[in-house]
Amino acid sequence: MFTWMMDVAILNAYTLIKTTRPSAVEVLSTRKFKPRIAYILTSNEKQNKRRREVEAKSSHRDT
Repeated sequence: MFTWMMDVAILNAYTLIKTTRPSAVEVLSTRKFKPRIAYILTSNEKQNKRRREVEAKSSHRDT
């Protein structure tokens, strides 16, 4: 159910962008749009995870 809702939300976002800014989506298919959205939504957490790992490694060296 969750994945279906995410898929519908992504398709709605694509349709909204396609409607409001057609020139921005001319070369972007839904197949390319989905991974870009996933990257954008997860990039902040990936950066936080890397920073926590670096901090954990440096704290282990200090002790």
